[in-house]
Amino acid sequence: ELPVGIAGLVVAAIYAASMSSVDSGINSCTAVIYSDFVDRFGWMKPDDPKEYDRFQMRFSRYCVMGLGIAVTLLGLLVPHLGDSLVEIVNKVVNSFTGPMLAIFLLGMFTKRANAIGVISGAVAGLLVMWVWMFATDLSFVWPPAVGFFVTAGFGYWVSLLFSPHPEGNLLWTWTNVVKGEA
Repeated sequence: ELPVGIAGLVVAAIYAASMSSVDSGINSCTAVIYSDFVDRFGWMKPDDPKEYDRFQMRFSRYCVMGLGIAVTLLGLLVPHLGDSLVEIVNKVVNSFTGPMLAIFLLGMFTKRANAIGVISGAVAGLLVMWVWMFATDLSFVWPPAVGFFVTAGFGYWVSLLFSPHPEGNLLWTWTNVVKGEA
């Protein structure tokens, strides 16, 4: 039992620490979205250089607002993710580990894998894994394995339907790394 007032300070400190983490994450996501999509591809950029700073600020504000709303709405789904904190954290964190491992292994160990195949495999793996995660009562450790196998299998199969990369683009395959050519 904490003295009067101290309990409120502890709750306020926890709230401030979590708000600090959330706003840092949203700010980082906004910076990445701006630099990767707006700056790189020139999407929505004004033609007048004088308007650039104003546009950047307005875009960032709208992006922060949109991400804040999205994070809040996703936060409302947390009670439906599982019964314990361990289960919820594993479902959220491991949602991407299986497909991500398959993407790296397809890139390192196959010469046939291409962007179309790998991206479609990742989308298929994520969808199957999320359906499996929420539609079955199996342990939370199985969906990443399912996501891995679906991503690897479907990604390789779709890669076979399209032309492979030219040999000059295959710099970081396992054989090149082992031979020291990468």
